[in-house]
Amino acid sequence: MAEARRRVDAGEPFEKVAADLSRDERSRANGGRIRAFSALEQGWPREFVEAAFALKAPNDLSGR
Repeated sequence: MAEARRRVDAGEPFEKVAADLSRDERSRANGGRIRAFSALEQGWPREFVEAAFALKAPNDLSGR
């Protein structure tokens, strides 16, 4: 994650970084985009859900 954050902070497009570094095939193919989900939905790691729902605006990045 540190490499991804460094590259995004340096100005590289998030979509490119996700395509290069994502371990998830579906989100990698979609430039890092994932499907919409509920905070109550099962199957997502709790830390991920908490970080996602703490974001204030679309395109914000979490520090986690």
